[in-house]
Amino acid sequence: MNKIAAEPTSILDNLFWRAETCPERTFAHVIHGGKTTSLSVGALVEHAGRWARLLLNSGCEQGSTVILMLRHGPDLYPAFLGCVMAGCVPSFMPGLTSKQDPNLYWVSHDALFRRIEASVVITWPENELLLREKIPLTTYQVHSLGAEL
Repeated sequence: MNKIAAEPTSILDNLFWRAETCPERTFAHVIHGGKTTSLSVGALVEHAGRWARLLLNSGCEQGSTVILMLRHGPDLYPAFLGCVMAGCVPSFMPGLTSKQDPNLYWVSHDALFRRIEASVVITWPENELLLREKIPLTTYQVHSLGAEL
């Protein structure tokens, strides 16, 4: 999975090359909740690799749709790249907000999850509880941040 090309030819090759040659280099400064978190290239690749292994061990195959129902924050980047590393198709989906009708939100998301045949949903722990309550888990698995990693 972490094959390093002599000259990076893809985004993942470039990322692996950077993780190998300068792992402490900053990938991003993520501002969330008034706090800035710096994410190094090495930490990004390591965390993304854990997501990729989890997805593959969960039965995801090349081209499987993985829904990322995450808040903006430092966990968003490794989850997205882990999907790419596993050969999956990451699909961002927002969580419920106070401006939305909860019934319409959950009914429409249930229909959407079924239509796109999502294999896995990655979300935050509190949302996992709502997701399991509101949408039958007959066609996909749910993984929460921090639970399996």
